[in-house]
Amino acid sequence: MLQGLRSQIYQVADLEAAKAWYTSLLGMPPYFDEPFYVGFSVGGYELGLQPGGDPDAGQAREAVTYWGVPDAEAAHAHLLALGATDYQPVQDVGGGIKLGAVRDPQGNILGVIENPHFSAKEQTPPPSVQEAFPMSLVERYRESYEHEKDCNQKMLAMIESVPQPGRSDAWFQQAVSLAGHLAACRENWLGRMDGTDREGFRQAAWFDEACDLATLGPRFAALQTRWTDYLARLEDGQLAQDFEFTEKGQHFQLPTEVQIVQLFGHASYHRGQVALLVDQLGGETADTDYADWWWANRDGKR
Repeated sequence: MLQGLRSQIYQVADLEAAKAWYTSLLGMPPYFDEPFYVGFSVGGYELGLQPGGDPDAGQAREAVTYWGVPDAEAAHAHLLALGATDYQPVQDVGGGIKLGAVRDPQGNILGVIENPHFSAKEQTPPPSVQEAFPMSLVERYRESYEHEKDCNQKMLAMIESVPQPGRSDAWFQQAVSLAGHLAACRENWLGRMDGTDREGFRQAAWFDEACDLATLGPRFAALQTRWTDYLARLEDGQLAQDFEFTEKGQHFQLPTEVQIVQLFGHASYHRGQVALLVDQLGGETADTDYADWWWANRDGKR
């Protein structure tokens, strides 16, 4: 029945003076301004002013908190049926605004208000991240991998940008070998995770100190196709499942999600090293921040 806290209404003897005072206090004019009622929208709630009460006559004024309802008369009647006592019969104060109040069995004042001018949407809290971007965990990992693929392309372009004189420097080979290490990690771990090479018979060298830059473009293209296909088949329920593999004759188990997260962090770390080496060798570095990538590719993400 109750739709949420809606209004705090004060009875005032001088409506114009009260309106001026609250306008100054809040720094904004009322959204609803009539001789019978003045309403301010404050942070998704309503502060209302209603003519009534005379302090000179000794009449006490009680501020009443009102809960929004779709039908004030029905809500008021329902509260009375539940054992509440009438405090303020429902009245139409004008403009379709209806309000009333009861005392609950403990004597507390409970107000209800039907106000067509104050949208319930104004009280709706902002959506959570999950509501704004409704994605499952696997979908988030798929998106993160799309970002990684973009980063890989930029990483290879950074290495290619190193001027010819710098390519004879040992740091250049270090940058190439780091990129090759990233490729090997993705290749080797996928073989373990999808079951195509749990025993490690077809694994690439984890760190090839003589890695050839010319081989990396086709290599990344091939492994990225395989990883994209793997993530497309993966379901949320499989993330917590262990996969098994053998390393130097020893048997191991790891949760699938643990290794997925590890690979993302591992790649980011080594790409940073590559960028630093490229910069020191006089090459051109590129921005690989996730937020910038998301913004550039935001269509369809909202």
